[in-house]
Amino acid sequence: MRLLKEDIRYLVIHTAASREASIEDITRWHVEERGWSDVGYHYYIRKDGEIQKGREDDQVGAHCKASRMNYKSLGICFEGHHDHEEWTREQEDAFEILCRVLQNKYGIHDDRIIGHREAYQGDPLKTCPGIKIDMDEVRSKFPKLGSDKVNPARLEEFESNINI
Repeated sequence: MRLLKEDIRYLVIHTAASREASIEDITRWHVEERGWSDVGYHYYIRKDGEIQKGREDDQVGAHCKASRMNYKSLGICFEGHHDHEEWTREQEDAFEILCRVLQNKYGIHDDRIIGHREAYQGDPLKTCPGIKIDMDEVRSKFPKLGSDKVNPARLEEFESNINI
């Protein structure tokens, strides 16, 4: 099933729950161990800030069953185990740019950038994207859509570099 541009209304944030892994490692886990057709996430942010592409944006994800989020969101996963470590500065910088590009492309508002656990409405067993990640703080760092703080040239350059 394909996602239409207007279907994409959320960004769901995840932790890899592994100290070190590439998108190829995650893909192997999802395909070989879980039997999925592809990696569950659309984007993966390495500790050094490199953004790796997973599924295509128009493919339904396999990252969040709650509230049928797979059918209305893109999944962004961070390398590391964020119950034990915070995001690196490089990850934060890459995430900010990636979010701005995706927000501008799909019209996603800041309040629809959610942690995986938030989709499960307070399930105490879900910590993803990790207990070290405060999603309210994450959302507060973003300028509002249309803000002068966002450099459109920087977004265009970034978008062309990661081919989204």
